[in-house]
Amino acid sequence: MTIISTADGSTDSTPCPNTPTASVNSLVERLNTTGHPTSFSALVHQDRQNQIELNYAAELFASDDPEEKALGKELADQCLYISGNLFEGADKTLEFCDQLEQFAQYQKERAEELKFLAERSIQKAKDLRENTMNTLHEQRPELKTIQLAHHQMRSKLNTTCVITDESLIPSEYMTTSEPKPPITKPNKNLIKKTIQSGKEVSGAAIHEYRSWTSCKPKAKSKPQPKLQQQETPQLSPAVDEEDDW
Repeated sequence: MTIISTADGSTDSTPCPNTPTASVNSLVERLNTTGHPTSFSALVHQDRQNQIELNYAAELFASDDPEEKALGKELADQCLYISGNLFEGADKTLEFCDQLEQFAQYQKERAEELKFLAERSIQKAKDLRENTMNTLHEQRPELKTIQLAHHQMRSKLNTTCVITDESLIPSEYMTTSEPKPPITKPNKNLIKKTIQSGKEVSGAAIHEYRSWTSCKPKAKSKPQPKLQQQETPQLSPAVDEEDDW
């Protein structure tokens, strides 16, 4: 079984007789046969297809299967050369990563908003249901079960305790919740400093990895024309003119 990419970028686990590299090979054949797009619509279609392949590769990266991880890397590497230029393909891939992060931020904001709206909808439904059934019970208090066209409601008398003033509750009716037991976990910062100092810590090791931070390139400023310093005009010395008598 292999995961294949669908039109909307999702995955499908339909059994496929092909090898795990079938989708990569098909991508390579498509690039070799179609060549570079020559129209605007072809460019848009290629960018869309490239995003689908990148999204599929990212899903394969999250797999626990080493074979699928390797397939994801091969597919992502092929997308780097989709335009024939490695740096151009890398720039497009990073642009897609930026879009994913922006969409994730939008999803987080919508999740908080939808959570509030969901809680509000639940409360509205609860209030409306309670008001409706209370009204029916006032009109027909003898009924324990109310049969409607599309609903059947059964009543049950419940009791609950309501604290009106906690300061007046006697001490024998107060309880103290037990604190949660402390959780012991390794101090990674201390362990790292210890290992870097030359000592060994059993059960731990230093793992080096390279991280990348996105930084927008600074806009190149146009060189300002140099102003030529004008020489101060020299004034000729004043000459006293003699009056002609």
